[in-house]
Formats: sequence, C-alpha cells, structure tokens
Amino acid sequence: MQERRRKVLIVDDDAISRMMMRLYLDNSFDVVEAENGSAGIDAVTTHADVSVVFLDLNMPKMDGYDFLEVLQKKYTEKPADIYITSCSPRAEFYGNATRRGLNTDWVTGYYEKPFMMERVLQEI
Repeated sequence: MQERRRKVLIVDDDAISRMMMRLYLDNSFDVVEAENGSAGIDAVTTHADVSVVFLDLNMPKMDGYDFLEVLQKKYTEKPADIYITSCSPRAEFYGNATRRGLNTDWVTGYYEKPFMMERVLQEI
C-alpha cells in the first residue's frame, strides 16, 4: 500500500512564486495552489486534508490578514500549519496582526522573501 503524501496549499498572487515553490514541493507533497486569500479559503474548505499552508500577505481580492481572520472565524482550531511567506518584515506582520485582533499562535513559521526552500523543507 502506497503511503499517503501530505497536502500543501500555496496561497500567493504571484504565479512565478507559486511555480517555484511547487517545483520544490512536488516531489514530497501533493500541492494545491490559490491566487488570493478568497481562493485559499475555498481550497482549505475543499481540501480538508491540507496539512500545511504557505500564505503570502500582500494579495488583491483578499490578503493574508483577511485569510487568517476568516479562517479563525470558521475554525475553532487551526486546520493546518500556517507559514507566512512575505516581503514584509516579521515584526510588521505581528504588529498588524495584533492590531487586527488575529491569533498569531496560528502562525507556525515566517519566511521573508526571498527565502531558501531547502531550509523550509527541512523545517516542515
């Protein structure tokens, strides 16, 4: 019997960023992509077996902060490990998230772009 691979969701409006992450992740994970937070919420709902989410913060339609807010209203516990992948500094994210009343305990890790995917793979 073949071992079931973990499912990863990449939520990023930049198609090249999604493609580069997929290149690294495809060998070890089943990968789902979403081009904004709204599509990301749909993907989490549709793919209940997503265990890791890579979340960009700055996106049109629904940004990463709104994604987290909707997710935290929809679920009592985080449905997956959430890793922020953003050009914004970590301290800026945590300050903005706290002001918005978001539970930052839901964030498993933070990677400032550009980051090394090899390091990310070791950590997840």
